[in-house]
Amino acid sequence: MTIRRGSPSARIESVLAECGALVGAAVEPYLARQAGRPYLGPLIADYPGRRSPILGAALFLATIRACGGRIDDGLRVAAAIEMTQNAARIHQDLWNRRDRRSGRQSLHRLWGEPLAINAGDALLMMGLQPLLTEPRDLLGQRSLVMLHYLDTMSRYGIQAQMAERFWRQEGVFAPSEADYFRTVLGKTCWPLIIGPLLMASWMARISRQQVDSWIRFGYFWGVALNIRTEVNWWSALIEEGSWPAPSVGARQFDLPLVHLSGSLSDGEKQRILTLLEAAESGPPAAGVLDIGRQLEATGCLDSSLATSSRMHRAAVSEAERLMGALPATRERDLLLDLARWEGPPQELR
Repeated sequence: MTIRRGSPSARIESVLAECGALVGAAVEPYLARQAGRPYLGPLIADYPGRRSPILGAALFLATIRACGGRIDDGLRVAAAIEMTQNAARIHQDLWNRRDRRSGRQSLHRLWGEPLAINAGDALLMMGLQPLLTEPRDLLGQRSLVMLHYLDTMSRYGIQAQMAERFWRQEGVFAPSEADYFRTVLGKTCWPLIIGPLLMASWMARISRQQVDSWIRFGYFWGVALNIRTEVNWWSALIEEGSWPAPSVGARQFDLPLVHLSGSLSDGEKQRILTLLEAAESGPPAAGVLDIGRQLEATGCLDSSLATSSRMHRAAVSEAERLMGALPATRERDLLLDLARWEGPPQELR
């Protein structure tokens, strides 16, 4: 099995770093208003301050520029995206028992679960402020459309998280492949890619006929990234014998496990469930490493990677069709670079 690793190109890093800095500056005034509150200010500023922009708000700004729009017109919306997505990350890290985020301890590990939950709720509400305080001449249709997209992104993400929580509660070993793809659509594609792409294309007045193409691109690309991250994660576990960074907890509903489930007896499924659940609160036992080796030996990692490759080719095809109609800019080239890049962003996992 061959897995492509490595960092994104210098062009990707440069444009996303620039857009990420703009996002950080746009968010700062809203965070500063709470800075004097000791049990709120430092908590809500933590995740936005870590700034590891790959998707979301930075992608939104780059897409506006690629579509011929003005970045300045989108800064308030970018701030709203950044705060609501970081609120979601706080809750997701707690739900998934994730120990680290962007190289540091997760918020609930630093401050405890009650304060982390409160900070996530506060940051979610603060994410609405940029859209509700736009200049009077802009407060209207644009704010309503952006709020609609934020609501859609949040609902997709919440529904996907609830599905995974239900599966855990009911002791489901792995969902069906169709349920897996629906969950990835909700937790990855819509909040991180499709939503920001559609918001940017609307602000840049891109033809409504292209909306379906943006959605297809975001779906294919998001699924491909998600699967490659899962495969790389299991492969790193096999190679290193320990949880790869960042630690996210063992019990994820990955496509390799979905592919494995069809060949297991009920007893084998229960044994693996027990091992994975025990490993969430500590280092992986030897049995968990054996699961990774079983995924490799049965071809489940290869079959998952093949699915990712098909999705990736479809994403590139959609991207080339969309970008071919846009003016030649480095932001347009960035979107093509991202579509063609086969190294998974760590923050997807």
